Amino acid sequence: MSIDTAARSWGGLDLVVANAAIELPQEDARVDRLALDAWNRIVTTNLNGQFLTCKHGARHLLASGGGAIVCLGSNCGSLGMALASPRTARPKAASSP
Repeated sequence: MSIDTAARSWGGLDLVVANAAIELPQEDARVDRLALDAWNRIVTTNLNGQFLTCKHGARHLLASGGGAIVCLGSNCGSLGMALASPRTARPKAASSP
């Protein structure tokens, strides 16, 4: 469901939760073997998805007088995971000041 559709269906938005992410378990995630195409699919979905959710959600929140945006991510950006470079990059990028 798109954000516009949700806002129409519910008569506006009070809250937006950005929680989109993919993994490609069939890909070898070790950084020296990870294909650039796989990296780009992960980063495009995970980072751009969170950005676009916030961008379009904020428009509805502002139109209705306010609300909250919650961005979720895993703790992999802080803890790291061996052999999981794409999985750890997105939470770190999304949480950096």
